[in-house]
Amino acid sequence: MVKRRDSWLQEWQPLSISRRPRAVPPVTDFCDLEAQESSECETDSDDSYSTETSFPRFMQLPLELRIRVWEIFCPDLKAKARFLRCTILPAWENPPARDVRHLHVTYQVEDQTRPLRSVMAVHRESRRLAEAVYPHTLPVKADYDGKQGASLAFNQLSDVIFIECLPTSSNASMDFTIPAYETTSILNIAIQCSQEVKTFSAETIEGYIPSWLRIFPNVTRLYLWMEDYCIPTRRIRWAVSDSAHQVLVATSEKTSGIGEDTEVVCCWPDVDTYPDFEITQDFKPFMPEEVVHRMRKRGVEMIPLVSFEFQESVDRYRYLLATKDGPYIDDSDENSDRLSDDSIDDEYESEGIDDDPLDESDIEDGDEEGGLDDTNSIEGEVYEEGNWDNSPQADSEPSEARFSSPELDEQEPQRRTQKRRIVIDSDDSGDDEARVKRPRQARRVVADSDSDEPLPTGSLCRLGPA
Repeated sequence: MVKRRDSWLQEWQPLSISRRPRAVPPVTDFCDLEAQESSECETDSDDSYSTETSFPRFMQLPLELRIRVWEIFCPDLKAKARFLRCTILPAWENPPARDVRHLHVTYQVEDQTRPLRSVMAVHRESRRLAEAVYPHTLPVKADYDGKQGASLAFNQLSDVIFIECLPTSSNASMDFTIPAYETTSILNIAIQCSQEVKTFSAETIEGYIPSWLRIFPNVTRLYLWMEDYCIPTRRIRWAVSDSAHQVLVATSEKTSGIGEDTEVVCCWPDVDTYPDFEITQDFKPFMPEEVVHRMRKRGVEMIPLVSFEFQESVDRYRYLLATKDGPYIDDSDENSDRLSDDSIDDEYESEGIDDDPLDESDIEDGDEEGGLDDTNSIEGEVYEEGNWDNSPQADSEPSEARFSSPELDEQEPQRRTQKRRIVIDSDDSGDDEARVKRPRQARRVVADSDSDEPLPTGSLCRLGPA
């Protein structure tokens, strides 16, 4: 038989519900033993180096300082809530029990709970400190062969147990059972919202949820889990507010194919501190008011939960966190994170900027005194505005856009008047259009010839209405 690499729980002393006391060596003996082992490692060789250290006088520190040391080592001791991933797998008994499943922990839980397990195993004082925060035990299957059992320390009032690998539609079969000793202590579970549920009626959803309540009969809060990309930015900003829990779950790759380096941020409303939290519109298809009301009558509260998974989503969370107190773009349901093309065009038009490629045969401009009316304009007219100093520029530096020589400034009014007269007075588009284009070419020659250095490419820009 191939030995599994999930040996972390074999070193972890399982906690039983009865919590039988274990023999703990005196504090002085514990510290002396650590010091003796460290001394032996140092005397083995002068060139050897040991990373193991001891601090025999740790228990002589003030109690507040010792507690602070444990909290720095194990941040879960100060966490308000945790998000624990578990999965349901078939039983591996021989012969296997029919329609029986077991609750298994995932590798995320292994990484997430390692500091807490160490604190509970190091010393009696640290163990009591951890048990005060996480007083309950959750029996789980530690190994995926279904033979190794363990108990996970958790807080049934604040920790959320996310159940993976279960059907997410009401039509899927959930005809199986889980031993009661694995489910009776769970009060908060999170289930995945399927896109199919959006088309369900209230009666269908109400028939789907009791299947979960049958498996977990003591649940008082049912969290509906959804990934962030399903929700527009303007409707997900509550996730970074002070009225929500934000839990970071970081994992690392152990060996090739086992585990991965990931960061996941899970957010859900802190309804204990902020009971008036309002459900966002995106969750209402999953949480019809009729279903929420019926579940509340049964003693079950339905709460939304959002996760930011993978790097792109984590970056989105960091952006939301950095901009939560400032103005933000009010995006739409169809386009959650960027402006629509129409809004961008309107913004450019309001500033008089047009970034279309320059085409001398298709340039339009307004009159110096307000522009020509559409009824007076001639189809295919081409002319050039001479007010360079008062019009915004595009695709060039301001100094380049205003470049002109004294001779050009003196000749500018006369040239503009002549060109306007040609466009308005002529009804033929043949020779007149050619004459209209020549002044533009002449301008470029004059500007280049009178300057100390040539204009950079693209400095001759197209202007919008004055």
